[in-house]
Amino acid sequence: MFEWQPLPIAGNLRGPLVCYVLHGTEIARLSQSGGRGDWQATLDQHRPWERRQVRSCTSYASGRRGIELWATRHAGRLLAEVGAIHAARQSPWWRSDTRPVEGVPGAT
Repeated sequence: MFEWQPLPIAGNLRGPLVCYVLHGTEIARLSQSGGRGDWQATLDQHRPWERRQVRSCTSYASGRRGIELWATRHAGRLLAEVGAIHAARQSPWWRSDTRPVEGVPGAT
């Protein structure tokens, strides 16, 4: 259900596993901040920026573990939100206009 993938940048198939994905949709990401090399986790990556949460991590390994625990705790909500995103993308209007879809996070 959940899986780690490298950052999806032009052919970056061998980079560090920093994107946590649910059914093809990124839900969380690990990144290193600035020149100090500290790690941080961005949760709810599938939501608009203002609704995401950023957490400091003591290491890459602790960040991965924290994201995995968070995703397990929020699995029901994440499945529903990712399902709504996928359903909206398959809708015929998705390609022809910009009407918001009720129940899709960030679509209003």
